[in-house]
Amino acid sequence: MDFSRYPFDNKYYNHFYVEQIGNVEIDLENFVKRFSTIHESLESLSDYLYHIELSRDYE
Repeated sequence: MDFSRYPFDNKYYNHFYVEQIGNVEIDLENFVKRFSTIHESLESLSDYLYHIELSRDYE
C-alpha cells in the first residue's frame, strides 16, 4: 500500500509510517479481524435500512 500522497492527518501530524526509517510492520491478522468486523456491522446496518425502505414502499 502506498499512502505517500497524504503523509499527514488534518492536524498536520505525520502518520506512523512517515516517522519510521525503513519498513514498518503491520499486524495483518488484526487488520483482517477488525475489517471483517466492520464489514459485518455495515452489512447488518445496510440490511436493516434496506428492509425499512421496503416496508415503507408497501405502506
